[in-house]
Amino acid sequence: MIREKGSREAEETHEEKRTSSTKLEASQAPSIPASAFDNLDKMKERMAIEDSAPSQKPKPPTQEELKTFMDSMLQKAGKVRSLIRDLKQNYSQSSSMTTHVDELTKLLKNMDAEYDKCNMVCANGEVNGYNSKFVAEGTAAMKAATFASSMPVYGYIAFYLRCSAAIAAENKIRNAKKYEKKDSKPATPKALAAPKVSSAKPSGSGKRPASETTDTVSAPKKKSKSKAKKCAGQALRVIAGDVAEGKPGCRNVRLGGDTVNTDLKGTAKGVVRDIGKESAAKSPGLNELARCSEKNSERDLQNVTSKKKLLSLPIPLSTIPKPPGMRYAGDFHAISLRNWCKFLVTYSCWHVLCGLVQPNPPRERAILQEFWRRYRLWRLNHDLWKLVDSRNIDLSRTAPMVLPGDEGRGFKKSAFLLCAYHSYIGRGTDLANSTRTAKPYVSMKLNYGGNSWSHRFVTACLPKMNKDEAAFQAICDFMTEDALDLINNGVVDSTGTKYHMVVLQCSGDWQWLVKAGCLARSYANCEKRPRAPTARPRGICHLCRAGQVNVPFEDFRLQAAWRSTQFQLDDCPFTSVPSLLRLPHEADKPSQFFSFDLWHAYHLGLGKCFLGSALAVISEYMPGSNIDLRFQNLTTVFLQWAEDSKTTPYITILTKEGIQWPDKKSYPNGSWHKGHVTTTLMRFVVWFLETRNYALDAMLVKILEAARAMNEAMTILYSNDVWLPRLVANQVGRLGRRHMELYQEMATICFRQGQALWPFMPKAHICDHIWSELEFCEAPHIISPLCHAVQIDEDMVGRVSRVSRRVSPMQVIKRVLQRTLHASFAHFVKCGYVHSR
Repeated sequence: MIREKGSREAEETHEEKRTSSTKLEASQAPSIPASAFDNLDKMKERMAIEDSAPSQKPKPPTQEELKTFMDSMLQKAGKVRSLIRDLKQNYSQSSSMTTHVDELTKLLKNMDAEYDKCNMVCANGEVNGYNSKFVAEGTAAMKAATFASSMPVYGYIAFYLRCSAAIAAENKIRNAKKYEKKDSKPATPKALAAPKVSSAKPSGSGKRPASETTDTVSAPKKKSKSKAKKCAGQALRVIAGDVAEGKPGCRNVRLGGDTVNTDLKGTAKGVVRDIGKESAAKSPGLNELARCSEKNSERDLQNVTSKKKLLSLPIPLSTIPKPPGMRYAGDFHAISLRNWCKFLVTYSCWHVLCGLVQPNPPRERAILQEFWRRYRLWRLNHDLWKLVDSRNIDLSRTAPMVLPGDEGRGFKKSAFLLCAYHSYIGRGTDLANSTRTAKPYVSMKLNYGGNSWSHRFVTACLPKMNKDEAAFQAICDFMTEDALDLINNGVVDSTGTKYHMVVLQCSGDWQWLVKAGCLARSYANCEKRPRAPTARPRGICHLCRAGQVNVPFEDFRLQAAWRSTQFQLDDCPFTSVPSLLRLPHEADKPSQFFSFDLWHAYHLGLGKCFLGSALAVISEYMPGSNIDLRFQNLTTVFLQWAEDSKTTPYITILTKEGIQWPDKKSYPNGSWHKGHVTTTLMRFVVWFLETRNYALDAMLVKILEAARAMNEAMTILYSNDVWLPRLVANQVGRLGRRHMELYQEMATICFRQGQALWPFMPKAHICDHIWSELEFCEAPHIISPLCHAVQIDEDMVGRVSRVSRRVSPMQVIKRVLQRTLHASFAHFVKCGYVHSR
């Protein structure tokens, strides 16, 4: 070996030290017996045979495994030596530190001894071969090391018994190292403070009043312990975050009753065991968490994180009385809108409902006052105005709310219902914010920006039970009474100021509207076979008589028969009076309270039908001898366009299965379930047809015009805010209706030619209602249909449904609501709405 020499003092390696300590003196030269090299002749004979026929006797695989294991052994030993050096040089040599160093040194010596044995086993194998005798010796050594005899291991595996102990000791000491003294400074764990709502007056700072402050387990204020005061449980923070949004394993795969947080409790218990209770006490809540019961870990952890450590929004759960016949056996809870309002008012978070980043009471009142001024001009006959005049309600402190509902995937892939309020006003869309040139003082942006945990307010949830209509009706009754109470009585803050919330619309997908609104006419009543002479179809729309005799819902023309049947006084579209209809609404248009959702209607409805047929027609112009080859070539063009335009394609292949087009006798319809795919493919269709000359094909010309119209309509909608000026609304309505008319024209042409393209779906009628309302609006302003679209609410449903799969099915409602408050708290702190200390 060549050693470099320089100004630094040369250090001997560990191997050199061991070699020099065991080197024999010249006078003690060992005597080598004459038979010592007898085995070399046998090895030469065996190697000659192997060289003559290498393919007949392959190299034993255990030889490579042994060498690989020895290399990893050296790496682990090197890490242990580095840890020992770090402990000796950078930490004060306390009694506990000395114990750690001695323990690691002892285990390191065992690792070195086992490494030497492993080398001997390797040498014996090279000389004698890996024969049956060697296997027997290795198995005997394995038995002596208390390993199971059935394992196919050899002598070197005996090392692992001690090596694993060294690995465990190293991990334990690395964790404990954070709590030891370093550089002769006071020992303080490097942990973050557990977040809590701080104390302050509620009027201006957005902090918790002293009357509601919960006691903490922090140390008293002393100058000598200033650092200890600031540090709190890092382990507790991590565990609380996991409770809020962690993924400890999908409940559809791993069950666990009410003990799904056992792993978290076990983690806390292990930390306390490693560092001791005294060090753990410096992390508030860690000892309490370690003492949680394993049989009810979820319950006990909620007590620690919510009640003692304030890692949850301070909003109590409300109990809903169980109606007779209810099948759900767990506690029936909800989060009332009143309690949400009380929290927002008390902690100065009212600005969240006005789309502001921080409290600004004068601006909040100006925004709300302008919203209600425009709303009154648009809805002159609304029942709300009578309540406002009779009860002297201050509209500048009244928040407009929407009640959407939808179902996600719960336990065992069953439906899980979620209802969550949100304000009409938010922080805008990305497109509108990027193109905004002015920042008006009174701005009312769409409630699309930010994390859904920070502006969606969960009120109720329910797992799907067979024929459990009683529970659903109880939830509707609870939400109705809760919303009415907030309209009539409001919430009073510490200064005596009263705040109100008004639920103006119930929105969501069609299935939710049918259940919540007790609708007698819906997509389920669409005729599925030729009409009999005596048949009297019920119709498909609760706003008009579309789908009944002589009122076809497939007619998108301006003179369509269904337009004259809207909101007729003698028409009752309900099977029974819905509970939610007790909320203020337009008396002459009660069915309008249940508003359609543009996102479900077009992006996941008519848009999929349009693009399915458009791609089918376009594929016929691609090169290829069969339909599969033509779609492959179309996929290549699509992916190249996505790369050039820097667009996320979301789907990586276009196939006939993707548009459900097995043959030309079937009507194509997109099979994707992500609304953004519709947006992306619509842009691609426009680009594809604009860059090619298909002027002689009338069908492709109509497809291009229809796609352009819809792209422009959606762009205008997403570039604007809550209120659309009349001229803008009329323009969007005309573009949307032009798209519908072209769709009908293409469907008529293909029907007459015997081609199965451009199918009519009930959701197309929904789109016709939305575009017609915009086109024929006469008020100065109209609310954008995006206010009632639920794509952001779908995100919230997905998050909460994921939580429902990770808690006990016996108490799924209670546990989901508790974890919802945990997650909302984390994002309220992140957004700066509430402060931590």
